[in-house]
Amino acid sequence: MLSDTEVRHIATLARIGVTDAEVAKLQSDMSVVLDFFGALQAADTAGVEPVRQITGAVDHVRADVAVPAEESVSQGVASLFPAERSGKLRVPTVLS
Repeated sequence: MLSDTEVRHIATLARIGVTDAEVAKLQSDMSVVLDFFGALQAADTAGVEPVRQITGAVDHVRADVAVPAEESVSQGVASLFPAERSGKLRVPTVLS
C-alpha cells in the first residue's frame, strides 16, 4: 500500500492539489493499480511473440508512379474540373 507521503509526492509531480480525503482514496486506488501491474509482471511471457496490431488489417501500399490524369482520376471526378491541359487537370486560381 502506498504511503500518504508517496501519494502526495505523486500528486505534486502531476501538479494537482489533493485534500486529506482525496489522499486516502488515492492511496487505496493507486495501490490497486500498482498491484495489478505487479501481477502482470509476474506472468510468464517467455516465448510469447509481441503483439504489434490486433485487427489483422494489412497496409497496402501502391508504387508511387506518375500516370496521366485520365488514368488516375475517374471520369466522374474529372468532369468536375473546368479544363485540362497536357493531360493535367486545371483548377481555378485560389491564391494570386
